[in-house]
Amino acid sequence: MTDVPRLAIRGLTKTFPGVRAVSEADLELQPGEIHALVGENGSGKSTLCMALSGVYQRDAGEIEIDGERVEPANPRHAQSLGVSMMYQESNLVPELTVSANIALGHETFILDRGDTDTRVGEILNRLDFKLDPSVKASQLSGAQMQMAEIAKALYGESKIIIMDEPTAALSMHEAQAFHQVIRDVAATGVSVIYISHALEEALELADNITVLRDGEVVACRSTSELSQEALVELMVGRHVGIVERPSSHAVAGDRVLQVENLSFENRVKDVSFALSRGEVVGLAGLVGSGRSELAMSICGVLKPKAGTIRINGEPANIGSPRAAVRRGIAYLSENRKEDGLFLQLGILHNLTISVLDRLTGWLGLVRRGQEMRTGRSLIADFAISVPGIRAKAQTLSGGNQQKSLIARLIATDPEILIFDEPTKGVDVGAIEAIHRTIRSLAQDGKAILVISSYLPEIMALSDRVLVMRNGELVADFAADDLAEETVMAAAFG
Repeated sequence: MTDVPRLAIRGLTKTFPGVRAVSEADLELQPGEIHALVGENGSGKSTLCMALSGVYQRDAGEIEIDGERVEPANPRHAQSLGVSMMYQESNLVPELTVSANIALGHETFILDRGDTDTRVGEILNRLDFKLDPSVKASQLSGAQMQMAEIAKALYGESKIIIMDEPTAALSMHEAQAFHQVIRDVAATGVSVIYISHALEEALELADNITVLRDGEVVACRSTSELSQEALVELMVGRHVGIVERPSSHAVAGDRVLQVENLSFENRVKDVSFALSRGEVVGLAGLVGSGRSELAMSICGVLKPKAGTIRINGEPANIGSPRAAVRRGIAYLSENRKEDGLFLQLGILHNLTISVLDRLTGWLGLVRRGQEMRTGRSLIADFAISVPGIRAKAQTLSGGNQQKSLIARLIATDPEILIFDEPTKGVDVGAIEAIHRTIRSLAQDGKAILVISSYLPEIMALSDRVLVMRNGELVADFAADDLAEETVMAAAFG
């Protein structure tokens, strides 16, 4: 530890119209420290880091880097001060090489490609990154893209790297490997601010953890002083039970969905399974195993090349998502921003758009009063926190966006619900609410399929677990046979 911290934030405040996103926040960071930033969606984590990285201009407070007061005016200025921010979605240009992406934004008037490639190679070698500088970014895996982002920050001589949910799109194996990359980077003296909803990840990786709640710093402690349960209570301000595997499992009712010998290209191969009323079936497997493609083939997003889908025993020709909805199938995509929400539309329209036919009069006009009552009812039933029912959907936190999507699906009164990564990028409080909703739907007689890369979630929710590997269904575990070790063994082969 040094007398002068690498970073000192004192009293930072940022207000948006009607909302104080961050209030008088303090944070210190030492050279080579990995500092986790945790809190519920909307707690102020990203806003605090965006003020540090120049995306937002703070309303009050001070920022010091190596003892000198700084005023980051924009992201480029922040980079010149030694601050870089990595986002969940990679900012690499797909058609440029790794080397060109790393150097992008740091070119001189006369570009010396040989010198650039040499310098990039030195950074990659120093960190032992197994990356080919000449390969296009489009050919990289998720973990390799994040490595390239780190190399890009170091190319710009960053002293502080902010990582916002960097492992959200990575498999468990990739995430573990990436954790070691972060430790190696910190060992060179670079400080890391790590934003994460995965509390076990923060506890494993970070030296210290700062907790935000409602825009305020409520705790800053050494990781050795904290447990997952203590972190949860600090984040939400109340006791939240960590989700545990049900002590008793549902007795399956009539079969609602039967999938027989379904195939799609080379990603889903001759898959057969069934869903019954009142049961939650988990679908596990590594990223790329074909889980999402299977779900999309059932829901009309993809057109399978072979196989039969039966609903209540009758063959169903599901050629589009609209046809799936008509047959009582609701599908939650893993990508809520691209495939779920209409971010530029209001929250009310996002909630009611799937049931507009019920809200439309004989002249084809929407009954606005009934639409408003329906929207307000869904907001209350699902405890969705909104700045205003007509505010744009993009203003909601990640957890409230996800609850809005689930509310919209359930409003269609489906028989079958397929959830693909239902708690991805969602805080612990919202995870608890979503899990309770899923179990409640099963108790009401719905047939539910849950796809998740987070094995404890699969174990906590499921009455039965299916496992996919390389496009094939390789295991079907009954409740009494469920164990993390056996599920993992099946997924890895």
